[in-house]
This record gives sequence, C-alpha cells and structure tokens, in this order.
Amino acid sequence: LTFKIAAKDDIWLHAEGTKGSHTVIKLAGSKQVPRRTLEEAASLAAFFSDAKHSSLVPVIYTHRRYVHPVKKKLGQVHIDRYEVIMVKPRVIS
Repeated sequence: LTFKIAAKDDIWLHAEGTKGSHTVIKLAGSKQVPRRTLEEAASLAAFFSDAKHSSLVPVIYTHRRYVHPVKKKLGQVHIDRYEVIMVKPRVIS
C-alpha cells in the first residue's frame, strides 16, 4: 500500500509507537486534506493498531514522500518529518 499504491503527495498515517496498519489518504488533485477526513483516517489507523483499546491514540501523518522503507525490515519505515494528531480509535460508519 505505502509504496505501490500511494503517490508521493498522498497523506500517509500510522499509530505512533505501536504496531498497526499503514493508512493512506489519496489526494486526487487536491493539496489540502479536510480536517474531518484527516481525523477519520487517523481514527481508522488507531483502530487497526495495537492501541485500539486506548481512549486516545497519537497518530502520525505526513506526505508519503517523507516515508522510506527500512532495508531488511519488512513493514518498517523511516519518516523524515511528520505531524501528530490525537484521536479516538474507531471505525467510521
């Protein structure tokens, strides 16, 4: 997902400091992500992580261009720069 589907300008998210799924917001021509979209994607990233039972979870987000694979460590990444949003883990209905 992160390196095969996400474009360099898409937004990449992951629950900070825990195992979990990588989440991507596709930016179809837009440079700005609506706050609600960011919060909902972050909530999904938090829910599909080992922190899903926490009341609030820090989720990091950045443009995919700042995310790089760690050699010989499948699924692990190095992030050059990012921001953090605090969210409740939940699936949006």
